[in-house]
Amino acid sequence: MRMSAMGGQNLASIRQALSMANLNTAMNRDEGTVGGLIEGMKEQTEIIQAISQGHKGTVIDVRA
Repeated sequence: MRMSAMGGQNLASIRQALSMANLNTAMNRDEGTVGGLIEGMKEQTEIIQAISQGHKGTVIDVRA
């Protein structure tokens, strides 16, 4: 029996999800904790991007 590329990708996706679930269980982290961590990372990324947005491409004179 030969798997199609789509079936192989689905199987890889399922394996990855199971691996992540096992890792979270081993680290004693539930869905809420992991979800909160991911949301916090997204918020921090947005803040850093907003702060650095105004300084892109400008010259800052540190001698003044």
